[in-house]
Amino acid sequence: NDRVTDMFASHIADLKARREFRGFEYQINNSSGISTHVSISGVPLFDDEGNFKGYRGVGVDVSKIKEKERQLAETNRNLGDSVTYASSIQRVLLAPGAMLDCHLGKANAIWQPKDLVGGDFYLVKTIGKVDYLVFFDCTGHGVPGAFMTLIVTSVVDQIAVSDAAIPAAHVLQLIHDGVCRQLVITPQNPGNDGLDCAVVRLDRSKDLLEFSGASIDLFEVAVHGGVTRHRGARVTLGYQMYDAPLELSATPLVMADNAFVLTTDGLLTQVGDRTKRALGTRRFQEGLAAVYGNDPGKLIRAAGRILKNWQGREDRRDDVAVVAFKPNHHA
Repeated sequence: NDRVTDMFASHIADLKARREFRGFEYQINNSSGISTHVSISGVPLFDDEGNFKGYRGVGVDVSKIKEKERQLAETNRNLGDSVTYASSIQRVLLAPGAMLDCHLGKANAIWQPKDLVGGDFYLVKTIGKVDYLVFFDCTGHGVPGAFMTLIVTSVVDQIAVSDAAIPAAHVLQLIHDGVCRQLVITPQNPGNDGLDCAVVRLDRSKDLLEFSGASIDLFEVAVHGGVTRHRGARVTLGYQMYDAPLELSATPLVMADNAFVLTTDGLLTQVGDRTKRALGTRRFQEGLAAVYGNDPGKLIRAAGRILKNWQGREDRRDDVAVVAFKPNHHA
């Protein structure tokens, strides 16, 4: 191939120029057809008058090393194919835009795993004829985080079979209990896995939104400006099963013409390339307040700009998910 041809051409050029060469590799086949990979290095020798006398060097059989490299490359390729396939499965499970609109009014979202798959996720469900948004950030990112999203999704699916609507805070408690059960976490056997989570319940008959959060906050954006932060409880789900229920509460809010935004901490804790500081809640809230109106599409684009401009050339630190919705949006 072209790469091999270029390597040989470069090696011939070194020989003609009487230059030192190192680690030139080639393959030879014996009479039985067995291949051997050889790596050679050489130093040019000259006599006292400067006449070229030849090369002194060494050749090494690197066949075993080349075979290990081939096996490693194949393993990495298979792993990459598996993760790519897992990414397609995770994307299928993620609520598409039309489904978000159906449950939340008008809605837009950002979903940016740090790797091909990630631990940030969101689901929409109807329980007892009431719409719910479950928005969560699982331990870690990449493959471990993605496995956790499958566990949480399974737990939420089990909760959603209820015939009656469930208070938002109770949904959080049920998710905590279900995750602990799945991971065999008990009061005597704490675990290393869990999640931050928010549950939003939309009671359209009363024009009320009920928010309950576990280390995730809800931002309420008024139609004529102004952003209010509603804090979730400073607890997490999973990790530790307690003898008493979690200390969770719910915040009732009038939907009216307001829009609402949820974000995982991957956005809020992203370090900027200029300041080397985390973005933080205050800057994010100010960025939302600077948006003219409260259309979810505008809010999501603003969130994307805020993250991009702050991050600059700094590496992404974590998965990022943002959902913006306006329950009473009228086209």
